Amino acid sequence: MQIGKLENNLLNEIIFKSLKKNVRHSCAINHPQIGEDCSILKLDKKFCVLSSDPITFTSDNIGQLAVNINLNDLVTSGAKPIGLMLTILLKPGTKQNELKDIMESIVESANKFNLEILGGHTEITDAVNRNVVSVTIIGQTDKIIDGEILPSSKIIITKWAGIEATIIIARMYEKYLRNKFGIEFLNKCLELEKYLSVEKEAAICKNYSVCKMHDITEGGVFGALGEIFSNIEFGMKIFSSQIPILPQTKILCSEFSLDPYKIISSGALLVFTNDEEKVINKLNNEGINAKIIGEITQENKICLCDGKPIEFSSLDEIYKL
Repeated sequence: MQIGKLENNLLNEIIFKSLKKNVRHSCAINHPQIGEDCSILKLDKKFCVLSSDPITFTSDNIGQLAVNINLNDLVTSGAKPIGLMLTILLKPGTKQNELKDIMESIVESANKFNLEILGGHTEITDAVNRNVVSVTIIGQTDKIIDGEILPSSKIIITKWAGIEATIIIARMYEKYLRNKFGIEFLNKCLELEKYLSVEKEAAICKNYSVCKMHDITEGGVFGALGEIFSNIEFGMKIFSSQIPILPQTKILCSEFSLDPYKIISSGALLVFTNDEEKVINKLNNEGINAKIIGEITQENKICLCDGKPIEFSSLDEIYKL
């Protein structure tokens, strides 16, 4: 198997096939499937929402990434975050100050979003060759955002494609990029860290007629669209020229031969809605870039506006570097 997020066909054949043999409880109202990032429990009058993800592809700024990526999954369901469980696996030879930096980054990011660290596990192990942080985040809500996506619904993206990839590449090749493009360019890439969370736009969107929200991670914009497409009975027409990409991201994609539509894009949110004008106006008024990049169609295929089928992958193209 290839390095990276497991491909959809393997998820179906191995993971979900095995899960069909697993017991199910009546309080669990949302079960694992492609395109679903959260598990939901109905407890009394509220829903308990949980989501879990590790950071495995980089050791740089791993604490902030671990909190933000899991928070993004949670808030797309409409839930308010409460706390998180934390597992830290450190490679042999890790120094105490490295662990201190990871913890301080996690606590700083958790405090920013009013998240309590509820517990977890930390160990040094030769099972990993770079440090890994895994977070399970917990939240609650009175109402779940998970409606039926129907034809005529519009697809909105917030911010820009490739935010997280731009940060990761800038950190991986900091010296090379500084020498070739200058310190100002490098700083423009790194300053995108402040845009990694989708909490603000998710909180805005849930007040409108939104049937689905999905944050964009491995596989990029096309990968995220493909995940949603695999769970609906209709198709999508995508206007790729409308997908916003920052100049620094375009430069990095050209420099490293990456597809900007397929690189990891945490910080950007897909919103499926029939209330597109109100949603976009509100987001723009709050200083959040938002654009329509497609629409749901009757025909069961996902394609560009010229009719060309989209080739999407669940794998993060940064693994090519």
